[in-house]
Amino acid sequence: MNARADEKGWRQLTIIHLSDMHFGKNHFFNPPAAGAATAERTLLWSISKDLQSGKFALRHDFSGLVPSEVSGPGGVPRTIFALTGDFNERCVQPEFEQSEAFLQGLCNMTVFGHQVGPADIFLIPGNHDLKYAEQTLADRWGKFILFYQDHNDRRMAQHGKPPLPLNSS
Repeated sequence: MNARADEKGWRQLTIIHLSDMHFGKNHFFNPPAAGAATAERTLLWSISKDLQSGKFALRHDFSGLVPSEVSGPGGVPRTIFALTGDFNERCVQPEFEQSEAFLQGLCNMTVFGHQVGPADIFLIPGNHDLKYAEQTLADRWGKFILFYQDHNDRRMAQHGKPPLPLNSS
C-alpha cells in the first residue's frame, strides 16, 4: 500500500473463501464415503492442516508487511472467512448441526497468526440451504435464518453486545 492509503487508515485483509461444503449424508468426510471421517479427519481438520502449513498460498511474509497492513497483534493482517453456500445437501436440521459444528471449530483456529472469532466469519446461503418449494417466505428461509441468527448472536457477544431479537412477524 502507498503512503496515501496509510493516511486513510486502510488495512490489509486476508479473505479465505469456502464454498459448497455440502454437509449431510453424502458429505465426503462422512462414513462410509471414501476418506471417511474420524475424530482426527474431518473437513475442519483438513482445512486447518492446509492453512497452518501455508504451502498452498503465498504467505504474508512473502513480500513483507508495510505499516498500513499492520492491523492485529503481532502485526498480522486480519483474516476473515467468507462461507458461501451450500452449507448443506438438503436443508434439514442434522445438516445444519454439522454446519454449526464446523463454524464452532473455525472460531477456535489461529490462521496466519490471527485468532479467528465469530466476527471474522461471514455467511451467505446457497440454493441447498433454503427450501424453495415451500409456500411462505418463513418456510423457505426459516432454517437458514435460525442458523444465521445463532452465529450472529456469537458475533454480537464477541463485541459485548446483546443478541438481536428474532422478529417472528
